[in-house]
Amino acid sequence: MKRSFDDGASDEIKPIFVSKAEREKLVIQHREEEAAKKRRALEQLQQQSRPNSLTKPSSSALDDDSRHHRSGDRELEAIKEQYLGFKKPKKCVIKPNEKFRFSLDWENTEDTSRDMNVLYQNPHEARPLFGRGFRAGMDRREQKKLAARNEKEILGFVFP
Repeated sequence: MKRSFDDGASDEIKPIFVSKAEREKLVIQHREEEAAKKRRALEQLQQQSRPNSLTKPSSSALDDDSRHHRSGDRELEAIKEQYLGFKKPKKCVIKPNEKFRFSLDWENTEDTSRDMNVLYQNPHEARPLFGRGFRAGMDRREQKKLAARNEKEILGFVFP
């Protein structure tokens, strides 16, 4: 026996026209129902996990308040990063000519020559080995006195 075309269509549900305003109302109701279900589930979990939460309402209230402030701060930071961009510290760039430049200046703390060799522990006045042996800009008498002292020191160490 053959079925008629109308018999199969009567079993299926036909779509109903719903206006845009009605669809928006249905979506809002659906979201509210889901939010209410989630709230109920969270409340049940909290009641199960904290049976003695009724005995200490002040500490939990403080925790909730501090948690709320922290989450607000996190949200603010996320918004700032989104719109203002992430602030990363600038990298200090050293130019190659400054990096490899030879420096003749150093601090006395960096000088290890005095620690290593005994000769460098007692520095003495330099004596020029050319010309008349006098330096410009210094009094000749003072230079002669210094030279005589240095010679006495050197000869005193060689011949005791």
